[in-house]
Amino acid sequence: NASGYDDCVLLHSTIVYKKFIFYVFYGGTAYNIETANNVYTTNTWFHVGCTIKQTSARDANGRSTATAIVYVNGVNKANSTTFKYPLAGKRALYFIGASAANNSPQDQVNGYIDDFRIYDVELTQAQ
Repeated sequence: NASGYDDCVLLHSTIVYKKFIFYVFYGGTAYNIETANNVYTTNTWFHVGCTIKQTSARDANGRSTATAIVYVNGVNKANSTTFKYPLAGKRALYFIGASAANNSPQDQVNGYIDDFRIYDVELTQAQ
């Protein structure tokens, strides 16, 4: 994780395996949820969404367990019941379209990211 920050959150894709990965790093430990290989094709727009729903009380460090789901074009492509809920009230780095290593983005998406949003409520699959 990046120096001076407790955690980082990122969404990125791998061109080789053609899958999406959503990570939360807590104190150097990565918790991730990823789609299967070949979930997308090149030169095509995709809608990617990730919902995270807190399922346990926060510990003394502000962290808790969560259920996470990754949707691609409105279809559930991955889910986890042991994900980590993002921090409350702590500094974190956010990388969208890249992975993070050595305090800088790497493996950047070779394409465009449009209309990125973060909501403070879990949206339904239809939303």
